[in-house]
Amino acid sequence: MAETPLGGSVHESLPVRLAARAQLKINDSFNSAACWLAHATASMRQFYSFKEFQMPDHSKMLALIAASEDEGKLRTWIANAQREKQKDIEDAAFRRLIHILPKEAPGTVEHDFWRTIHAFEHMLTEERGKTTRLARTRQKVARVGEIATLRDWALGNKGTDGFTMLIERNMPELTGEAIVLRHDDRFEANVVAAARKRLEEAGVDVSRLPGRVG
Repeated sequence: MAETPLGGSVHESLPVRLAARAQLKINDSFNSAACWLAHATASMRQFYSFKEFQMPDHSKMLALIAASEDEGKLRTWIANAQREKQKDIEDAAFRRLIHILPKEAPGTVEHDFWRTIHAFEHMLTEERGKTTRLARTRQKVARVGEIATLRDWALGNKGTDGFTMLIERNMPELTGEAIVLRHDDRFEANVVAAARKRLEEAGVDVSRLPGRVG
């Protein structure tokens, strides 16, 4: 049977031959698209596997920080983490630093108070680029003690600068008001109520604040 230049026999109609040819092109396009999709999927899997491999495992470092009693090392780790943008390392080292700096026994209202003072001084030092101490606060504590200072903070007409800074940095548990709630057995009911109100007005869910840490 004779064939035409388009393929097929002379007895086949032109539309049939054209339809067959179009179907071949569609099949070729479909196969090409399937190959491209398979290749793209494989490349994406390889990329994300590589990214997972590249993600640093900070568990060992975090364990070292949690056990450290070395102020110098902790400050160095904070600086290194800031440079490398490792927020989890920076935060862990910062919290460990302010935990070991107070001389008072952990779990006491006095330890909590000085933890907050060291935290605020550290933040101000970084912000101002020079060592900063809360001289007037330290002088007041020397006169009246930690409990009276916390009472005055809670009953004040507005929150202290330290309160505002700690709230802005998402560290409400370090505020003086949070200390009052954590040690509510050491304060009068009106002081506790004032502390709770200020935290709640700042958007803090006081039920989620951590308890005493020994």
